[in-house]
Amino acid sequence: CDDVTDLEGLARDAIAECYANTGQLCVARSKIIIPHALAGDLTDALVAAAKALGPGDARDVATQYGPLSSLKHAQDVAAAIENGSTQARLVSDGRSDDPLFQSMSLLKVNDAGSDLLRDEYFGPVLTIACYDKIEDGIAMANVGGYGLAATLWTTQISRANALSKQI
Repeated sequence: CDDVTDLEGLARDAIAECYANTGQLCVARSKIIIPHALAGDLTDALVAAAKALGPGDARDVATQYGPLSSLKHAQDVAAAIENGSTQARLVSDGRSDDPLFQSMSLLKVNDAGSDLLRDEYFGPVLTIACYDKIEDGIAMANVGGYGLAATLWTTQISRANALSKQI
């Protein structure tokens, strides 16, 4: 919501929620819906938080993220990013020469009805969408049929309680 001021903290949390297990979780947060007023600064913070993560051997305790589950899955994720970049602005491209070790890719959509708000990639992909009115943000949050998990960032508990009933 527009009352959040710790954008770096929000970005770190959002990337962690999206990128846990390299995004290969059914509850990974694969989209973030933000007010237009915060879009520039928060997008920059999301890119910085994503780039701060480093790949490595999943058996090493220092590793922040490991590989995607298979070459076929990695190719599917890379193809989804390629397709997504025709529908949205590719803010950060995490694809690499080693397809199993993709970093976080961020796509910023302009169309509230975009397939990118509905699709799940089961990988390191975060879709960013912006709203002017909170009702529009709620509508974007409700696109798709999954709804397994969501996070709401606001400093007002009454607002969180009211919005959570609508999402």
